[in-house]
Amino acid sequence: MPITTYRHDVAETIDGITFALDGPRWLRPKQKEFMLRGWCFHKSNPLKSVRITTPMGRQIARFGIERHDLLEAFNTTSEQVLYSGFEVPLKVPRGSTKFTIEGKFKEGDWVTIITEFLVRPRLTYFDPENSIRAKHPYTKWINKHDTFSESDKDGVLQHIERFESKPFISIVVPTYNTPPILLDQMVESVRSQWYEHWELCIADDKSSEIKTLKRLRYWAKKDSKIKVAYRTENGHISACSNTAIEITMGDYVALLDHDDILPPYALYYVANEILKHPDVQIIYSDEDKITPDGYRLDPYFKPDFGIDLLGSHNFVSHLGVYRKDLLNKAGGFREGFVGSQDWDLVLRCLDHIEPTQIRHIQRILYHWRMSTESTSASVGNKNYAVTSGKRALQEYLKKYEPSGTVENGPSFGSFRIQYSSPGNPKASIIILSKNNSVFLSRCIESILEKTSYRNYEIIVIDNGSDEPETKKYLTGISEKSSVSVVEDQIPFNFSQLNNRAVAITNGDVLVFLNDDIEVISEEWLGELVSHTLRPKVGPVGAKLIYPDGYIQHAGIILGVGGIAGHAFKFLHYLNPGHIGRAGIIQNYSAVTAACMAIKKEVFEELGGFDQENFSVAYNDVDFCLRAWDRGYRTVYTPHATLYHHESASRGFENNHQKKKRWQQEADNFSAKWQPVIENDPFYNPALTLFEENFRLADPPRYKKPWLESEKGENPQSSDEKLAL
Repeated sequence: MPITTYRHDVAETIDGITFALDGPRWLRPKQKEFMLRGWCFHKSNPLKSVRITTPMGRQIARFGIERHDLLEAFNTTSEQVLYSGFEVPLKVPRGSTKFTIEGKFKEGDWVTIITEFLVRPRLTYFDPENSIRAKHPYTKWINKHDTFSESDKDGVLQHIERFESKPFISIVVPTYNTPPILLDQMVESVRSQWYEHWELCIADDKSSEIKTLKRLRYWAKKDSKIKVAYRTENGHISACSNTAIEITMGDYVALLDHDDILPPYALYYVANEILKHPDVQIIYSDEDKITPDGYRLDPYFKPDFGIDLLGSHNFVSHLGVYRKDLLNKAGGFREGFVGSQDWDLVLRCLDHIEPTQIRHIQRILYHWRMSTESTSASVGNKNYAVTSGKRALQEYLKKYEPSGTVENGPSFGSFRIQYSSPGNPKASIIILSKNNSVFLSRCIESILEKTSYRNYEIIVIDNGSDEPETKKYLTGISEKSSVSVVEDQIPFNFSQLNNRAVAITNGDVLVFLNDDIEVISEEWLGELVSHTLRPKVGPVGAKLIYPDGYIQHAGIILGVGGIAGHAFKFLHYLNPGHIGRAGIIQNYSAVTAACMAIKKEVFEELGGFDQENFSVAYNDVDFCLRAWDRGYRTVYTPHATLYHHESASRGFENNHQKKKRWQQEADNFSAKWQPVIENDPFYNPALTLFEENFRLADPPRYKKPWLESEKGENPQSSDEKLAL
């Protein structure tokens, strides 16, 4: 039975705080404890803390929880709105209880947000299977797809017995005043590993809590596989982690925080990955978060490694496993980067390895503990982590891409690296069009009026326009110094028309643009050009938005709908998407040629678009994949933002001839790229292929290594990945 309050609607206080209560829910019914949730923010004066007072006492709430739903609701990108969520566990007597919620500004006293009553009826029956938590989609998904059966466990154990060798893994844990109950849970999660070839190396950073020290001594005495080093001075997490690394004996080092948890099959997956890829230097896995009482939430289903995503946020992190020799070469953790020490470590490790030596295990192998102080609850709890993360990125850029500067990203804890355009090269904007003067005029006028990067030319390829209004418009714009109109009346072939247009361009950078595109951000062209000039970058794509404010393209996902689809399609453009990926620079397998930039010399090296096999459909995706095969990364940047009036010019494939041509080109694409379609490296198998919204797949496309081993299959033959 739910607990009720008399008020749930959005309101505003006399101090200008906008707030709402989401309603209390049972947390631990047997203890008569519930969780009161809500959100509050001030438009101009940031709140620092939230507390609640009841007859039972006063409590500080966990404040700063991300509320992405509010960004869309309020049509804003404000950090005050994003980090406005709060929750607080409470015990109250049965019946009506008065409570007061207060907020504290960063500079100021506590002010009252609401004084209200809640009603806790007599708890007569509680069914845990029908609780709010049990009904959460992720909880249901865990029970259905992320819970190993006894037969699965037996298969894993038998597979371990068949291992040709058993890599020895050292698990490194820094501790400082860790609560014994959390320390015990961490240790037990390691001792419960099905793969037994490990050691647990703990370094204590001179804890002052006697209970912590007693518990460490207990575990060191109880299990010979547990080693503890006691530091004589407090050096913080980097120095403490280095102390733990010094006592390791394994060839591989796994990083584990003192209050986090590993599922029992974590090290099995790691060992199997090492055996499959003996040259691996870094391994990372998917992860989720876990509350103090063991409730799992906020999964991060990651892509395979991409350097541009690593420049936006640290997605490697958990579970991170490093070859010990690599840690020695990199010099271990650096002091002065507290909060982002693992991000700094990964960036420095790149000095010594190739990206292909970084492996991603597509499975949640790490449960990151949420607490009021941890960055798992809110990055805002550790502002120094953001500062040190920015500094780590700046040092990396000095070595490899000195034209880049680090700025804060769209969400707290993310970054945007902005690159310059050395030499200010000319960009040639190629636009194909036919009888589409309304859209074409809007496209060209928006370029001329809104583009801040001025060194460009516009080349309009008129593919047989015969409407008087269009011909008149084309004659008029051809008189502009920056616009050229060229007639090319061959039968429509997107690839061939663009290839022929490239031959008459004067720019060093090519920009392919649909005639139904409209510029939004003034920096769009400069942003695209700057990325094309970077080392080993091929096609660069933009964030395209429907006129109603919803995303049309934020990268291309292979396998969606059978072949390919657009990432985050129909998501509101302010919504950051799954772990913020809709709003940050990253790598995808492909981007759309509705707005695509690339250096001219790279385009020519690749032989242009394939005009024989992909005259209309999938030419851009095929082109991007061929660029990957040549060692060029495809980059998506949300900082080039444009409207796309999709298919306004050529229409849809809605007659027999068009459908037949589309099907033939779809068959061509499938035959050529089937391994990549089945395993897009930048889209996780736990995410659905039926929609473009990054929702959970039911079922996920997980492989079971123990079954592959039983069948005698070569796992690599069925798990081909697009080379980075």
